[in-house]
Amino acid sequence: MKTLMLDPGHGGLNAYGYEDPGAVSGSRLEREDVMRLADLVAADAREQGLRIILTRTAGQKPATVPGVTARATMANSAGADLFVSLHRNAYGAASAQGVEVLVQTTPIAGEEMLAGLILARLEAVGISRNRGVKRCPPANNFAVLRLTKMPAVLVELGFITNAEDNRLYDLHLPAYARAIVEGCLAYLGLVRRPPATDADTADQLAALRTQLAAKDAQIALLEQQTRQAEAAVEQMRAKAREIYRLSGELIAP
Repeated sequence: MKTLMLDPGHGGLNAYGYEDPGAVSGSRLEREDVMRLADLVAADAREQGLRIILTRTAGQKPATVPGVTARATMANSAGADLFVSLHRNAYGAASAQGVEVLVQTTPIAGEEMLAGLILARLEAVGISRNRGVKRCPPANNFAVLRLTKMPAVLVELGFITNAEDNRLYDLHLPAYARAIVEGCLAYLGLVRRPPATDADTADQLAALRTQLAAKDAQIALLEQQTRQAEAAVEQMRAKAREIYRLSGELIAP
């Protein structure tokens, strides 16, 4: 089973000990946007047979959320096959928009391919602008990309400071999650599983009923054997009592 490490960006404590919201636009917080996305990605990926590990979860106390170095360590220790960090972009000018996928300054084999596969599928869903696959500048080579030993990408899914990107994000969130999973599956050489049909469900229920019936039969047999064993023990006890009684009569004067 292939392992995908999902990293919903931010959510922990910043350098000053305060909760890290990520980029902020009005009441909209990056940490919340990417957590919603991560939950959808995780659910879809599990249905596709991938093992999912999240660097943080919804509602987790900020003080317990690992920092960026620890997140990379988590992925390395878990032997993850892929690492995908989820983010929203931000800029002072509200006109900045679009989606980009980042890789480390000097990418390892496969990283730019993974980034391209994810970006192409996001674009197919619908984005305001394709900003491309980008290598981090040396001065801003993110730890979650630089320190991970497996192919790792950082997805900047639109600008939280742009109204159109936010509209598309809310509109296409489930489809964006599916696109990210499909990019990962394509990189791993896996094909998306078809959705379960009513017939599949009926077959699964029938198989489950058969298994339950077999278990019931095993339990009934064990109960019968237990009753037989208890009866045999009682017979032995009765014989022992009779022998004890007779021996007492023989010894008595």
